[in-house]
Amino acid sequence: MSDWKKIGQIVNFKRGYDLPSRLRADGKYPILSSAGITGYHNEYKAEGEGLVTGRYGTLGEMYYINGRYWPHNTALYVIDFKGNYPKYVYYLLKSLNSLSQSDKSAVPGINRNDLHELKVPYVERKYQIPIASVLSALDAKIELNNRINAELEAMAKTLYDYWFVQFDFPDANGKPYKSNGGKMVWNEELKREIPEDWEAGNILRVGDLLGGGTPNTKEPSYWSGNIPFFTPKDVEDSIFVVSTLQSITEKGLKNCSTRLFPKGTIFVTARGTVGNVNIAAQDMAMNQSCYALQAKPDINYYFLHLCVCDVVRQLKSKANGSVFDAIVSNDFKLTSISIPPVDIIKKFDSITGSFYEKILSTKKENQRLSTLRDWLLPMLMNGQVTVNSINQLEEQDLNVIKQEDLFIADNKKAFAKQVLGGKIVSLFQNDPHFTNIKFQKIQYLAEHVAEVDLNWNYYYQAAGPYDNVYMHTISEKFKASNWFAKEENKFTPLEKKGQIDGYYQSFFQPVVNRLDNLFTLLADVTDIEAEIIATLYAVWNNRIVLNQPVAEELLIQDFYNWSDRKLLYTPEQLQKGLQWLHTNNIIPNGFGKEMKKAKGKK
Repeated sequence: MSDWKKIGQIVNFKRGYDLPSRLRADGKYPILSSAGITGYHNEYKAEGEGLVTGRYGTLGEMYYINGRYWPHNTALYVIDFKGNYPKYVYYLLKSLNSLSQSDKSAVPGINRNDLHELKVPYVERKYQIPIASVLSALDAKIELNNRINAELEAMAKTLYDYWFVQFDFPDANGKPYKSNGGKMVWNEELKREIPEDWEAGNILRVGDLLGGGTPNTKEPSYWSGNIPFFTPKDVEDSIFVVSTLQSITEKGLKNCSTRLFPKGTIFVTARGTVGNVNIAAQDMAMNQSCYALQAKPDINYYFLHLCVCDVVRQLKSKANGSVFDAIVSNDFKLTSISIPPVDIIKKFDSITGSFYEKILSTKKENQRLSTLRDWLLPMLMNGQVTVNSINQLEEQDLNVIKQEDLFIADNKKAFAKQVLGGKIVSLFQNDPHFTNIKFQKIQYLAEHVAEVDLNWNYYYQAAGPYDNVYMHTISEKFKASNWFAKEENKFTPLEKKGQIDGYYQSFFQPVVNRLDNLFTLLADVTDIEAEIIATLYAVWNNRIVLNQPVAEELLIQDFYNWSDRKLLYTPEQLQKGLQWLHTNNIIPNGFGKEMKKAKGKK
């Protein structure tokens, strides 16, 4: 169970600093206000892990940052965590509205002193880390899914532009049509050349335009049914809309001018926030402030969606600075586009279909994870759910949290591991602390931060996690690839070292930012510090894998039990190593297997 404490006993808030627009200078330090990051400046007022919340509006809108920043005077920011784990405090304060014993959490304009007086549930630091780790894992997976979807959306749009704007769709020989001399003819309606056999027309050539309606809002029997009801308020930043704020009944559907639009229908907002385009992820009804477009027979919604986006871009461009405050049906009818033969559209749909289906499945996964997180947040904070009891959750949700972030085929894993090692050597070859120990520890941490199994083969070794096979063969592999030669523990670049970056991007692109961040953080770390950090990470991860309690004193105990060599290090060095992991958010999540002692080792 949790105890209750005043927020002022957990952290100390301070009002931010004024920074009028006229005094701002472009820089790299984010300005955090009540609305989050609202700009950048060339000076900072705070650094390290920070929490910022607005001084106006409902409390619980928290922004976490790790680095140098300028807290704006429209916000309060934490200047002292009083020994508490910052990420835990972040989640605790995010759940203020559901946890606080005071009604002041919902009062706009609450001041710092009022905030400090609010009482919230509180647990000791040793319990804070696992709670924050669970919630952070969910947030990290949601963010990763968002990045994956953004990349897939960009790929689909790029392919559309390549085929239907630049006209470099595959010709009969599989080569880009226009770039390889495909015949182009002038089209008077479009005022440009288009490929031979293409035509000019409007979007109604490939989709049917339909309208919506709203049931009588004064009739309760029409509302709160099982049919999602799309309005401009349901617009999503991503392609698909999975759920809606309102729903209607079958009776409501029958008693208004809307209809049930099938999955794959394209919705375009025509009033209010105009020109937003979404795809229905399930059957939905729609109000009269939107238009719906359904693909013609033999055409899938993948092409139609991008075609609609193209038309909306043209409409916005025609507005030419004037207010773009409405779309009418004639806008669709009078906007001309190039219409390709159906076989080209089908070929395009066959390629992009997998993009769209992956985006949809990932979007649904995020919806489930967000629901799980939002349910867990107050329950973990007030002690109704413990970290250990989370194992009772649905297995599919736990698997989603822990699953690998990228896929590397089994027959490519050994080479991918070599590439990762090559990238590490490229970055650290001139580091005076870059010994075999530091090399192996960076490799181990990189594989875990990337959450990728590269023929996982780590065992206890006196100096920390160790892959014996890898470390005894990697130098020869580097030499065989003409990347590096190793003499007297120093790597010398060879002729084909330049290949490494290309392979690195190819294999690890989804997690490059995470890996690059890790490498930057380890740049100034000594080999001894790397050993301490990697070993602490390993014993921490082992406890998660084995479903054992995680607390600082237990991690330190496991560290000293690792090998006799570990007795050389002081508790102060271990505390510094743990602080490094916490501060830089390099937190284990149970990836990989239990690490054991090698056979024959005690």
